[in-house]
Amino acid sequence: MVYLYNDYQVYLTIESLLCKDIMVAVGGIVEAALFDGIETSRKKLGLPMEERTDFTKLLGAAYNEYGLLNKDLWHFFHDLRKVRNNVHLRAADFKEHSAYTIDQANQCIEKLEEFRKGLSI
Repeated sequence: MVYLYNDYQVYLTIESLLCKDIMVAVGGIVEAALFDGIETSRKKLGLPMEERTDFTKLLGAAYNEYGLLNKDLWHFFHDLRKVRNNVHLRAADFKEHSAYTIDQANQCIEKLEEFRKGLSI
């Protein structure tokens, strides 16, 4: 998606929706990584993992119990979770063409990289 954005000139709604897709993908990646990290930690302790755990619970546990996130990342990904919950198109009066920006998408990518580096320590 980043290559698509960088290699083609996209504007208005297409640009905004591409940024939205990038942000949603980052949220999904973080959620999956947190689930895996927490599940691995729980298995080592002989504890079962709930089959269905929502992103909010994962974020809280990752920050408060497992130290997988610092406070800044916890807040950032919590806010990103709210954006990700808006994956469906909105009402006709919602200005989809200006709802999501490349700056927001870039910030999500930067925070994902910060998260990735934190996990490898």
